[in-house]
Amino acid sequence: MWQLFALKKNDKLNITEYTQICMLTTEAAIYTALQAAGIGCDVTAGLSLGEYGALIASGAMTMRDAFAVVRKRGIYMEQAYPVGGGMSAILGLDAEKIAAICEETAAKTNKSCFHCKLQLSGTDRYHRSSRCCR
Repeated sequence: MWQLFALKKNDKLNITEYTQICMLTTEAAIYTALQAAGIGCDVTAGLSLGEYGALIASGAMTMRDAFAVVRKRGIYMEQAYPVGGGMSAILGLDAEKIAAICEETAAKTNKSCFHCKLQLSGTDRYHRSSRCCR
């Protein structure tokens, strides 16, 4: 793990398989430091990957279990969309306009939450759609 964090330029950090576990490691380290300083929390919340840090902090999941699940999550996500993919939250653009852009570029879309803005995901087509939405 330290090798992923220690290098100034590390292309592995841009690979979901590694990004996921590194982000959880950072969350767990911050939580552990706060605990050591006597700072606790009354409520925890997280979205997507952040849910695992919230589960650790709430005591609903052990660090061991969270790390095991997130490691597998990162691997599965990388297998689903290998290097070159991406995800974007689209804010302030009409849903019909986003749908038209995705149709033009043949990008796959995923609405991850009905109360959230649309997120685009995929590979090279994703990048074209993302640029058009800007």
